[in-house]
Amino acid sequence: MFSRLRNVCRFASTCQRLFHPSSKRFRVNFATKAHPKNLVPTALSVRETKSDGTLHVTWNDNRVNRYPFVFLRDICRCPECFHESSSQRSFDTVGQLRMNIQPKRVEVLQSGKQIAVTWPDEHVSVFDSEWLHSRRLAEKPQEDEAKEDPTLNKEGVIFWNAEKLQGKIPRYDFQEVIEDDYKLYEWLYSLHSLGITLLTNTPLQSGECLKLSSRVGFLKTTHYGHSVSVRARLDPSNVAFTTDDLPLHSDFPYLDYQPGVTILHCIEQVSGKGGANQFADGFHAAKQLKESDPESFKLLSTTPIQFSIRGKDVFGEFHTKSSHATIELDNNGKLSQLSFCDAVRDPFLYLPPEKTVELYEAYLKYGRILRGPANQIEYKMVPGDLISLNNNRVFHGRSAFRLTESSSRLLDFLCMDWDTVNSKLRVLARHFNIPFGLKDLFLLNEHRHLIMLMAKMFSRLRCVCGFGSPCQRLFNPSSKRLRVNFASTAHLKSPVPTVLSLRETESDGTLHVTWNDNRVNRYPFVFLRDICRCPECFHESSLQRRFDTVGQLRMDIQPKRVDILQSGTQIAVTWPDEHVSVFDSEWLHSRRLAEKSQEAEAQEDPTLNKAGVIFWNAEQLQDKIPRHDFHEVMEDDYKLYEWLVSLHSLGIALVTNTPLQTGECFKFHSTDVRAKFDANNLAYTTDGIPLHGDLPYLDYQPGVQLLHCIEQVSSEGGVNQFSDGFHAAKTLKEIDPESFKLLSTTPIQFRDRGKDVFGDFHMKSSHATIELDDNGKLSGLALNDTARDSFMNLPPEKAVELYEAYLKYGRILRGPINQIEYKMVPGDVISFNNKRVFHGRSAFQLTETSGRFLELVYMDWDTINSKLRVLTKHFNIPFGL
Repeated sequence: MFSRLRNVCRFASTCQRLFHPSSKRFRVNFATKAHPKNLVPTALSVRETKSDGTLHVTWNDNRVNRYPFVFLRDICRCPECFHESSSQRSFDTVGQLRMNIQPKRVEVLQSGKQIAVTWPDEHVSVFDSEWLHSRRLAEKPQEDEAKEDPTLNKEGVIFWNAEKLQGKIPRYDFQEVIEDDYKLYEWLYSLHSLGITLLTNTPLQSGECLKLSSRVGFLKTTHYGHSVSVRARLDPSNVAFTTDDLPLHSDFPYLDYQPGVTILHCIEQVSGKGGANQFADGFHAAKQLKESDPESFKLLSTTPIQFSIRGKDVFGEFHTKSSHATIELDNNGKLSQLSFCDAVRDPFLYLPPEKTVELYEAYLKYGRILRGPANQIEYKMVPGDLISLNNNRVFHGRSAFRLTESSSRLLDFLCMDWDTVNSKLRVLARHFNIPFGLKDLFLLNEHRHLIMLMAKMFSRLRCVCGFGSPCQRLFNPSSKRLRVNFASTAHLKSPVPTVLSLRETESDGTLHVTWNDNRVNRYPFVFLRDICRCPECFHESSLQRRFDTVGQLRMDIQPKRVDILQSGTQIAVTWPDEHVSVFDSEWLHSRRLAEKSQEAEAQEDPTLNKAGVIFWNAEQLQDKIPRHDFHEVMEDDYKLYEWLVSLHSLGIALVTNTPLQTGECFKFHSTDVRAKFDANNLAYTTDGIPLHGDLPYLDYQPGVQLLHCIEQVSSEGGVNQFSDGFHAAKTLKEIDPESFKLLSTTPIQFRDRGKDVFGDFHMKSSHATIELDDNGKLSGLALNDTARDSFMNLPPEKAVELYEAYLKYGRILRGPINQIEYKMVPGDVISFNNKRVFHGRSAFQLTETSGRFLELVYMDWDTINSKLRVLTKHFNIPFGL
């Protein structure tokens, strides 16, 4: 893609990205005109204005930027305020920053190369002018900038259609990418720009995908394992493991965070017809839909659709479920993620019948744009080919094929995340001093990150039965744990739904069903045809849809007749082509549509907590963290279930009596948390660490954190603090709704850069401090002063308002009525919701006889919620977890 580069100091200035038919690949051509070097920013003058609390800096290009004093004090880079080896902030913003701070004096030093600010306490902040210039604030709100740029593609992202890419997928040699960092960079940049690349000459053996991913960073584990061999199986857990035709789709939409990149390595390929892959740029199709039908685009970008899958694979039983809009936009209105997979699209729709019909119309319109010959390309992989895809953007499919004694098809498959890929791109761009903006290309990534690292206790399952039914979750001070009390009274089982009568109404295209409780539900005919569960339309062993919705469903479909069978326990619908859909009444009743819109229901329920989530403060949980025994959790599935319920409900649980050795809790990658020389993270120091959430610089922060204490200092210090961020957010909303709104709508950037087990990394992402789901419920929090970046894409006035809201929330968190303390003892494992419960640590001292050693692992809510669903079904627990 790029001309070869080893020692590069300068590039030509203008680059044109062109599809080059003769080379069958995507190229970046550099013009020969010399690139004029940008003027290095220096300060000509500074002016303090106390009226608006800002410093006005005039630069040597005569432009003026305003910096709020509160911002300047917060971003001080002196050794006292900034930890150099970890590139993290040491200054305690929430505890030390004052909103009304004013400088004592400001001076321009070194002929304008530095600006020195002396504060009232004589602390001096010296800013490099070039560094401060790069962190200048915006003069327009983000919303105004988005309106001025209505395009859907982010910087560096190029949309394509069949004319541009059929026969021209960018190609790279596998061995060159493995051995040459610049070839690695070319491959990753093509993947970023187009969402699809092809590596050739890959060795014909399993494990090559793992070798390739190790060049980039860590991979993403799913319930199918670290990597997957894709070949036809008996009783497959996924339709990919059949020989059937697979329409265009994205992978894993049933996870809260879908893998960003999928890699397919062809080891064997059928010699006859079939087995060819189809690809389409979902971003380009979304752009076309917006141009031709803005209302359908709006509907698909605002209406969540549920996806689910259930089965058994390398980690045992799984049942994962998640909801996504088909088209997702970031805070700037740019396309960020697509979710489209008929096979695992759930028949649960939380919409009124009329809205359901509109959604189907928009969905089919988008799907048919995707499949049109102008957009879809085809490529049949040959052994040695390796296709990498942006799974959030480029849809893929496969034509049906036949296996013979002499011809089979075997692909190796694995997943990675954009956090990992983008980190490597930043590291390589910096290494090669590439001047055309990749270093700043990812300032506002809106993908989310997922690290699915499974624990031992999730891979085993024992049969335990015979428990009572109704339960109450209670704080029980005497036992210092959360108890699940089962009532002694028998559970009053609801009557099994059966059908009393049916009525077809052609005017609105719905079937009216009257149930045995005399309630009536309406089912659009288009919905009923789509959710048929007959063997022709539904693949039983994988629990996935076979019916090709986009290709076969007609919006104007009407039934030929509808019958009640088996005394109302079944409904049979005969369609015009004589296809018969037989629905179990109880199953269909559970998938009844809403009579109110989701927005109306959200307005009627203004509470912030989701079902089963209990907010807490210090009075309720100090010395009362739910306790569970490690060996019981390992050996007894119901004890495992109790631990997970505590974690789900309160966001924190304690497991005791864990053996004092590494690897006891964690099956895969883990981190040793102990003091290190030249620490690349403040966690590896002996310093105190304020309340925070981990890894906010990833697009998707890990959902759960587990800390295993193996050694603990005997002296004072080393005590952990915890605070329920959800409860604090609720408090903030009650006392200051405007601050709550600001923190829930304004993204803050986080970053981390350094070197660890996978080599150099440079992670960067943006999140609102408080994140709400589509129903207005709290879904996640992002607060970490040490990793909060000094880049702010806000006007000065808005930056000051944000600081005020941020400090208010942080001080609610730390208040004595909210914060609890617990000093772990060897054998303790603290597990907590990393997106809800903030944690901190008091400073401590190491001695020759006393050290502190914790083992840390992260997991995701996709994994835990899957296990909870499996266990609740196993124990037939009636309270809906």
